[in-house]
Amino acid sequence: MKFSKFTLGIHRITGTLIALCFFLWFATGLVLVYHSYPRLPEKTNNALKETLSDSLPDIRALTAMAGDTLHSLSVRQFLGQTLVRVSSADTTFTACADTLQDVKSFTFADAERIARQWVDAPIARVDTLHERVQWVMYERYERAMPIYKFTFADSDRHEFFISGKTGAAQQLTDREQRTWAWLGAIPHKLYFTGIRCNLSLWKTCITTGGILCLLAALSGWGIGIYMQVKNRRSTGVWRNPFKKTAYRWHHILGLIFGLFLIFWGISGSLAMQKVPKWLVPYDSEYTMYAPDVWGDDMLDLQSFKLDYSTLKAAYPALKEVEWTRIGEKPVYRIIADSTELFIDASSAEVRPLEVTEEAVMSRMHKLYGDNAKISVEKMESYDEYYLSSESRLALPVYKVIIDDKDGSRFYIGIHDDYVRFFNHNKMARKWMFSAMHYLHIKYLVERPALWHTCLWILCLGGACVSFTGFLLGIKYLRRKLFKGL
Repeated sequence: MKFSKFTLGIHRITGTLIALCFFLWFATGLVLVYHSYPRLPEKTNNALKETLSDSLPDIRALTAMAGDTLHSLSVRQFLGQTLVRVSSADTTFTACADTLQDVKSFTFADAERIARQWVDAPIARVDTLHERVQWVMYERYERAMPIYKFTFADSDRHEFFISGKTGAAQQLTDREQRTWAWLGAIPHKLYFTGIRCNLSLWKTCITTGGILCLLAALSGWGIGIYMQVKNRRSTGVWRNPFKKTAYRWHHILGLIFGLFLIFWGISGSLAMQKVPKWLVPYDSEYTMYAPDVWGDDMLDLQSFKLDYSTLKAAYPALKEVEWTRIGEKPVYRIIADSTELFIDASSAEVRPLEVTEEAVMSRMHKLYGDNAKISVEKMESYDEYYLSSESRLALPVYKVIIDDKDGSRFYIGIHDDYVRFFNHNKMARKWMFSAMHYLHIKYLVERPALWHTCLWILCLGGACVSFTGFLLGIKYLRRKLFKGL
């Protein structure tokens, strides 16, 4: 009895508070499956960048003033000038290839010209933004301020955002995308400006909401099982212990879908959190990215045997060139037309990058020691931790497993600098968040019709449990209020 009253109290309090939110999360989650939050289309952004001049500058002459150690080097075309950006231990600067010219300042007229390239329509309005607003809410937009927001008078009511500082395109939305975002991504992810712009507040809201959902679901499922067993002992038959319609439906739907509500509560509470270290410990790094694996400093310019200016002949629509590395191999990262490519610069011949197993093994031993037990295999199909519902992740890749107590593993691109890292903790998070939250499970992802069917059934079932719970919560509150009167 004490268990029943205590658990029922928790369920009534948390359920009444969270039932409507839970219902909305299921409804908006279904929308989010088909309509994501608007983001700047990368292919279009690359395609609209200026093509490099046929006459490219002598890089060594321009980098001589940067000091002995280069950290980064890139070339691009902007406002009709070939610009070289150089970073070293001593200085960072952007220079025009024609040293007789100063680098042109970016003006509003330039922003307007670029905006018209993105959207061929009359401009209805321009706003100058000095703080983050809806559609440009992430912290990275602070570095782009001020941002010009162009609103176009076309049927789709496009809105284009461009940095007034750098001239870089930031965001593009249309009326349909914004409508679906308000019906899906914004309420589901709490992408409201007042919340999302405060990262700490946003994470706290997401985590708190997930915990309340977990408490409501866990206590409700426990009550359902307890009441069912209690009724079976008193009557000798298995039947619904409730007579009122709302209670009967909430009980039976809760028993059927309660376990999945618990899973969603767990995954929601972990959406912005790591799996607690006391639960799944790890000793080494939690995150590792391409620079951690391949090196973050530039190789000596002498190691780049391929003259970057010859790339122009191979790729006439060359937009950008960046000097980078894959271990000890010099590499150019380029944008040609609308595509990002990686070019092997270790010989005079223009050829796409191909990362070898030997290069991977060499870097792994450098990270984990010469005596580390390491296996490398070329993976031709997805597995549970390298998985994409829309084939967005490239195949094949190298799967690298380190025989250490953290269960370290990497997925490494063969034709680019892609690196994805897992340890036992991150693998646990995959199951406790991705698998639970949106059924990111290999068997289902490889069968899209089944995956969509499962999502619809579970979301609709969860929504019905939440809706009936909301109605019961309102009745409970009314009884309490009238009793007080």
